[in-house]
Amino acid sequence: MPELNILTPVIVPSQQVRFGEKRYALSMVFEPVRRTDGRLVAVEMLSRLAGVDTPGDLLSPETFYTRAAASQLRTALRTQVNCLQACLPWFQAKGVLATLNINRPLATLLLRDLWVRDSLRDMQPWLRFEISEYFLNGSTDDEPLLDALNALAPLWLDDFGTGSTSLSALMARRFEVIKLERTMFTTLAVTEDGQALLASMNRFAHRYGARMLAEGVETKVLYAQVSRAGMWAGQGWLWPAVSTGGLVTVPVQVTGVSAHS
Repeated sequence: MPELNILTPVIVPSQQVRFGEKRYALSMVFEPVRRTDGRLVAVEMLSRLAGVDTPGDLLSPETFYTRAAASQLRTALRTQVNCLQACLPWFQAKGVLATLNINRPLATLLLRDLWVRDSLRDMQPWLRFEISEYFLNGSTDDEPLLDALNALAPLWLDDFGTGSTSLSALMARRFEVIKLERTMFTTLAVTEDGQALLASMNRFAHRYGARMLAEGVETKVLYAQVSRAGMWAGQGWLWPAVSTGGLVTVPVQVTGVSAHS
């Protein structure tokens, strides 16, 4: 792959995919993840699906990635990998991780596609896989599937707090980062008892080798609560998602928020 100037916007054309009888333009955006000192440590790649023939018709990525045909999922997965590859020089130059969301259908396709596996393996150490609580079903199928994914990239557990994962998932020491679900964080962060619970959860995660990240950071006040709880980082509307071309505009460092802000 030719080396890219990190100051040059990365333009990745959208890819058309089908869902039902409609065509959608699939494009990618990146949502910043910032440490409590303001340092950009990761970006989460998210999909956007817009109707090709019906402008303004948006399709939920969750709906697409759970219900689309395998052929369309394969197209989408390869589009995601191509986007990550195109942006890799920026990740490397800035020292920023990139996370890719994986559900069970995508995990199956990913592990069966030699080109995808090799491409993602080549992205180390900059790639992480995010799996939702809903990925885990508590069956014996979990372990070999997670082991195979973990062989390609470290795992982050997304949406923790939705109630579908027991503490045993944390105690297994499998996850590098635990992402606290948005509603749970914003509910707990506004009361003293809730703040104490956040700090306790963070200590529990640390005990089992994981760092905790808060989703739903919408204001500087909430960002301060991430710091007060001792959590590693935050993510949310305070730092809007950007297109691939907008990555070059994202500052690596912003003013941090101390625990006493």
